[in-house]
Amino acid sequence: MGKIFDALQKSASAADKSAGSTAKAQARAPVQEAPSISQEALDSLRLKPAVNGPAVTKRSFQLLPISELLVTCRQDGNREANFAAEQYKMLRSQLLFPAGGSVPKTILVTSAIPGEGKSIVSGNLAISIALGKQEHVLLIEGDLRRPSLATLFGLKNSRGLSDYLLEEDELSNLLCKTAVDKLTLLPGGRLTKNPYELLSSQRMIDLLEEVRDRYQDRYIILDSTPAQVAAETNVLSKFIDGIILVVRYGKSSRKVIRETVEKIGKEKFIGVVFNGLEGKYPNRYYYKYYGDTRRKTFRFFRRK
Repeated sequence: MGKIFDALQKSASAADKSAGSTAKAQARAPVQEAPSISQEALDSLRLKPAVNGPAVTKRSFQLLPISELLVTCRQDGNREANFAAEQYKMLRSQLLFPAGGSVPKTILVTSAIPGEGKSIVSGNLAISIALGKQEHVLLIEGDLRRPSLATLFGLKNSRGLSDYLLEEDELSNLLCKTAVDKLTLLPGGRLTKNPYELLSSQRMIDLLEEVRDRYQDRYIILDSTPAQVAAETNVLSKFIDGIILVVRYGKSSRKVIRETVEKIGKEKFIGVVFNGLEGKYPNRYYYKYYGDTRRKTFRFFRRK
């Protein structure tokens, strides 16, 4: 497993030689080349933001506007978005300060079927944790069938996790800084014909184990495929600490939810995010979701 970080350190050494010229190029070009990444930053996966603003990796990610669905990093004073952000803070608190049991360091976010909002929950939860004083977060886009996190964070690029698993690129070239300090994103990468084989490979398992065990203050959020339509989630669940199931109001039946839990194994489930709940609570807000504007909120139910 140490080979992953040995490669990162080797890449950092070579990149230091061209730091000056790369930084100048960033200031001029709309599609930016990132400055050289220090050995310490690579080793810990704590990619610090550039002096002149959010930077990207040297694969020339194009910076685009961050999606308004990432309410946890909005600062426009929108009352409805602020209320939504508070709900994610509550979710963060329940995960990081549980009434009993250990704190999960690796968290897999999934849903029973597509369209329930798992990627929105993954992104906002990762931001909420990274905004803490000491917590660092690596957000992994593990849904190689329908990746969306890179777009949500305003990063347009075709390379990511699939390229690493195919051994076609180094991890250091694929890790992406976001506009949120202490939050690093590993995008899904280009679409492939064999996502299950890649995500169930020993290379993926080694990656999860190493990033989980190396530092105590880093959390791993893995956005996975819907459990009822793809087999990857069942495999990945064996190598993480806990699972959050996102259930959209009026979407999945109780039968489908029960089958999902039984399929994966209830011992790994931390709780359920009940998403898109309409008109049941006094604190309502309009939450634009997958191109649809409706009155929505969510509640987190911890498994007892």
